[in-house]
Amino acid sequence: MLKRIFLYCFYQFARGICALLNFGFFKEVAVRNKQYLHTALPQIISSHHPNAFMDVSIVGVHSPYTLYMLANAGLFKSKFANWFFNTFYCIPIERPQDTNGRPINNVGNFRRSTQHLTNGGVLFIASEGTSIFERRLKPLKTGMARIALIAERENNYQLGLSIIPMCLHYTAPTEFRSSVLLNVGKPMRVADWQELNESDNYAAVNQLTDAVERVMRDLLIHTDTAEQAILLEQVETLVQNDKPLNVAGVFDRTQTLLRWLQQLSAEQYSTIEKSCEKYFSTLKQLQLSDVAFAEKKYNVVRQRILLVVLFPLYVIAWLMNAPPCYLANYMVKALGFDVVYEATIKAITGLVFFIIYYLLQIIFIYKIFLYKFALLYLLLLIPMGLFAWWYRAQWKLYAAHRQKKRAVTKEHYDDIIRLRRDIIHQLPDSVT
Repeated sequence: MLKRIFLYCFYQFARGICALLNFGFFKEVAVRNKQYLHTALPQIISSHHPNAFMDVSIVGVHSPYTLYMLANAGLFKSKFANWFFNTFYCIPIERPQDTNGRPINNVGNFRRSTQHLTNGGVLFIASEGTSIFERRLKPLKTGMARIALIAERENNYQLGLSIIPMCLHYTAPTEFRSSVLLNVGKPMRVADWQELNESDNYAAVNQLTDAVERVMRDLLIHTDTAEQAILLEQVETLVQNDKPLNVAGVFDRTQTLLRWLQQLSAEQYSTIEKSCEKYFSTLKQLQLSDVAFAEKKYNVVRQRILLVVLFPLYVIAWLMNAPPCYLANYMVKALGFDVVYEATIKAITGLVFFIIYYLLQIIFIYKIFLYKFALLYLLLLIPMGLFAWWYRAQWKLYAAHRQKKRAVTKEHYDDIIRLRRDIIHQLPDSVT
């Protein structure tokens, strides 16, 4: 009983930390079809996994239930890690790279998984079997379907197990103050595969896996090739700079753009690909940003005055908040983490550094001034941090326009604008 209470308290504490991480790291976290997360238990959450721990933290914060996670067995190698992860809501799954050449054996781990589902739990499975950031869904592993069908069969197909497909759309997965959309799909009843599973388990596993994969592909931006992903990102940049949308709107518009690209003839596709390549290579050569050429009026003089007037306040806000951000970024670069883990390391180290840095400031203010000043200072820390980030974005925009004026002649400017408008005119009216 005491162990259950301790584990519950630990989970709620960890969930609160994850909520704090998400609040600090992301500018916006949107959830689509959140009601599906409240589907009756038991559940398997089948998610793609582009951003390591950040994916799990986002899902864990928004799910009303306690999640158990299938985790790669490589995390369990040390005695402490084996105890920690097995105790705190993880079940190991062996992969070829985890066994040092011996045959993979997941029988016991599958048994733990099916027992957890039988007890009415929730299981988070990264169904691709890996964590990598690509704008496409990798073929799903069959383990998720095998676990689901075993659990239902052992309970005479009366368990009521649902698979909830979901995907995460990040605007910039490794960057502070970027945005993310958690896109939740309609629950799928595993018992619907009862008849096929009884006659041909192999076919049932594959058909259930394929069915989940089809739904998940519609929940993310699934490009056909790496080259298509690059072209899509270039077109996205143009329309987002012209008409900024929130993360949910960006996702819908990008889906529209992707379907449009996929329906073009080879000749039409080649035309827009060459135009984008020429446009963005020109910008790169001149060290320019597309935002400076967006179809929006921009008053450089007014912006300069605004930046000058607010600069003293920005310096104060920067000193109050920026050092932990730079320290977290420095650690990621210095230690050479894989890009998949960048956001996780930045968020965790950033949180630790911010707590320490904020405490040091509060103690200093408290020692020098009165208690009321320390309390006021504490209340101002986060608003000043958000202001500093806003000012930084405004400065980047101003710098982009200044660079355009310095680097581009009138004739060259007209050519760039003409090329950009030519690309925009080729796009469907629904996105421009």
